[in-house]
Amino acid sequence: MNIVILALAGGHESHDVNLQCQRDTWFQNLHPNVRVIWIYGGNSNGYKLEGEYLIVPCQEKYENILIKTVLATRWLVNNVEFDYMIRSNTSSYFETNLLHDYVKKLPQIELFGGLKFIHNNFGKLKTPVNFVNGAGMYFSKDVVTLLTQLNIEDFIDVPDDVA
Repeated sequence: MNIVILALAGGHESHDVNLQCQRDTWFQNLHPNVRVIWIYGGNSNGYKLEGEYLIVPCQEKYENILIKTVLATRWLVNNVEFDYMIRSNTSSYFETNLLHDYVKKLPQIELFGGLKFIHNNFGKLKTPVNFVNGAGMYFSKDVVTLLTQLNIEDFIDVPDDVA
């Protein structure tokens, strides 16, 4: 069973500091079936993988969190063998051996989960929204494939954990 952690990165100096903290701590002790890919916007000429960094074809800014996520999942399903994906960010900490043991117990299909919140008036949606916190959203591969088909134009300026 293979797990990919897609971690949103970039856009602010604090994200770079957090990413370095991840690299210096839990990333040093990855379970052999867990892979981390940090996602950046900024490559207008398509996708570019540099080690563990995936640069996707969109501008690097907070409002593009959903776009970065969807573009990264489109690349992921075509380039990486995985069973589960966790969309996270640079401020999350994982103990990947425990993570692997935990994920083994989750459903293999139709999985979307994480810590649920309610936002009472989110921007252009203007209505209470239930959402799963972006610090750790869990997806089975079939749900990731569905996510690749999301029309991101319908959710411009809406973070991916809310969309």
